[in-house]
Amino acid sequence: MRRLPVRLRPLLAAATTLLATTLLALTLTATPARATLEPKAPEDFVALGTVDPTILEDIRYFTRHNFVGERVDGYQQPLCILTRPAAEALHKAQTELLRQGYTLKVYDCYRPQRAVDHFVRWAKDLDDQRMKTEFYPQVDKTRLFTDGYIAEKSGHSRGSTMDLTLVKL
Repeated sequence: MRRLPVRLRPLLAAATTLLATTLLALTLTATPARATLEPKAPEDFVALGTVDPTILEDIRYFTRHNFVGERVDGYQQPLCILTRPAAEALHKAQTELLRQGYTLKVYDCYRPQRAVDHFVRWAKDLDDQRMKTEFYPQVDKTRLFTDGYIAEKSGHSRGSTMDLTLVKL
């Protein structure tokens, strides 16, 4: 390792002092953190990307590009959240699929109840069919509950259900 030239040592010392003073001032004047009302996932839930970053994620309900046509309640970040066993099972499948020239792509994973409630409200509004052509052209919106497309409770809310597909590499 090379030594710092003598003429630069005072500059480095001044910069270090300034940085330390600034950090101390920020620490002393920082606004105290406020408790958030956002629910937290249970401890055994993980972000899929921490278990397998090679699995593609396209979390559509965080965006307006989905069958509802707007961002869905409860999606604060475009993350796939799952129980650890579900994430590990996907990782195992992904390892095998990559060898065969494919990858997994997830569209939805854990779904909070307020998202399910959003779907229910949307499904009951029979006049809102903005996204029909792209997302459900052959489905009569009056049959969404009867045919099982929408439900008051979702398996996704348990954290081990996901919407996914295979993509050829």
